Amino acid sequence: MKKMIALLIVILGNTWVYADGIMLPVDTCYPRPFLKNLLTEVTVNIHGPMVETVVYQEFYNEWYNSVDAVWNFPMPANARSTNLKYWYNDTVYEAELRVAQQVVNPGTGEGGIAALVNDYIGKTGIKLELHQIPAHSIQRIEFHYFSLLDYGHGEYIYKYPLNTSDFIQYYLSYLKVNININSKSVITGWNFPGYNDCTQVLSSDSYHLSLKMIKNKAYLASDFLFKYNISQDSLDVDLYSNYCDTMNSHFGLFIKPPLYEIPSKILAKRIVFLIENSSSMNGYKLQQSISAVYDALDSLINEDVFNIAVYNTTFSLCNPTFMNANAINIQTAKAYLQTISAQGGSDLNSGLTSALTLFADSSYQNCILGFSDGHSVIDPVLLSNQNYYKTAICFVGIGDNIDRERLEMTSALNYGFVVYADESDNLKDKVLKAFYRINQPLIKNINLIFNKPDISSVVSQPYPSVYVGSWFYVAGRYVTSSQNLFKIWGKGILGYTGYYYTLTYSGDTMNDFYVRYLWTKTVMDELERQLLIYGESQALKDSLISLSLGYKMKCRYTAYFQL
Repeated sequence: MKKMIALLIVILGNTWVYADGIMLPVDTCYPRPFLKNLLTEVTVNIHGPMVETVVYQEFYNEWYNSVDAVWNFPMPANARSTNLKYWYNDTVYEAELRVAQQVVNPGTGEGGIAALVNDYIGKTGIKLELHQIPAHSIQRIEFHYFSLLDYGHGEYIYKYPLNTSDFIQYYLSYLKVNININSKSVITGWNFPGYNDCTQVLSSDSYHLSLKMIKNKAYLASDFLFKYNISQDSLDVDLYSNYCDTMNSHFGLFIKPPLYEIPSKILAKRIVFLIENSSSMNGYKLQQSISAVYDALDSLINEDVFNIAVYNTTFSLCNPTFMNANAINIQTAKAYLQTISAQGGSDLNSGLTSALTLFADSSYQNCILGFSDGHSVIDPVLLSNQNYYKTAICFVGIGDNIDRERLEMTSALNYGFVVYADESDNLKDKVLKAFYRINQPLIKNINLIFNKPDISSVVSQPYPSVYVGSWFYVAGRYVTSSQNLFKIWGKGILGYTGYYYTLTYSGDTMNDFYVRYLWTKTVMDELERQLLIYGESQALKDSLISLSLGYKMKCRYTAYFQL
């Protein structure tokens, strides 16, 4: 589909589009398929694992008439919008969020460039129709969205959708990115792959970093990545809180395990590698999945037990029972991996249900690392009710046709997570990173004790186990500013134990304001998953709309409009 877009735009004049945000004229007589993008400036404000992205763009109406146009932005699937502004007659306005469907791009939607752009920006894309853009004038847009960074073993990764190679076959004259980091852990390094030589450090200390990247003649052939590293020597927590005197206040609490731990403190795990070998996985996807599991086997410790399961429309095992992670069994498993070939359909639900029956007790840290490249009729709630021994169900979602809602709800209800890999990623690297997130369990059967009676609406439950080099968070509401003793309670290698921290819940209405986005996004994500998987109910719909309008975060029932 992207190749079709590229071909059509080359035919129509490829020098007038910029794919991280594009503006389609409504009038079919407009001389170009898009308004010309003059400038895009991206500001990335990072607060530990949370990030707000601000995109500022300028478009030029080269026509002799005023024109109506629809602005499109391919917002990342894991993000939520927080604000959208536009300029009219040199005055800035905030777009109104209404209960309505998004505007459509000009055309019938059944063909042509508008239909192709609709496909390009996807179901999470944002649209805004702007009226009467004056002739020979600049139309300015500023868009804000909130997301969480990818994290693993002390490295945070930020990704911005900037791959315009299917649209632009020339160098962009000017690209600017501002990055501002406020960290509660010591920053040990950063990397801006492809742009380090044109990045300037504006300010830097142990907990703060401000960078400016300006690149002339930038060929935007890939999304840009920014990475920064922290040190983390022991289990700790970061509290972000923002006070509100008109409603309950908001907090986000991040549990941060150490990056390294001595082997004698690591819990033994019982793990099933659940490999999909359907026909759609044939080739690169299956080969890289097998190669990653092959390498992961070498990272198991002697105390671990494991098995390899393969599913398509059937289910098969490397061994009828779990195997000890000794050299002989690992070699046997590696030989089995070499026999796997692609065939048949895909039934992830049956594969997961069958894999869960292998776990007979909770004496180990139980884990399933599953692979999926499509859709399956998983019932997340039913599956969690069958998860008798708190098995962490984690997924690697492969490709761009993933049933994200089912994978995310299933993993959230079953102590796990989802890692996504698209066609431009190194799939083997993604699989291994997912494995390393669960490779060293430190504490299981987690309970968080806040010792604060006015805590409410806590989301991101049930709590996963604590793994070396990983993290998880909870978000919630509170009423009063106070200082309270917080405890993490769980089972480690020496039995049940507690970890104690003193937390200060802010009384400042300005401090950590962005944390309200964390709570709202988490709740809205959960509500939309329920609606999409189990069907619409008026109560869920009303709750989602209320949050969307109250916090100005777009949901599936709301859209932005010009005032």
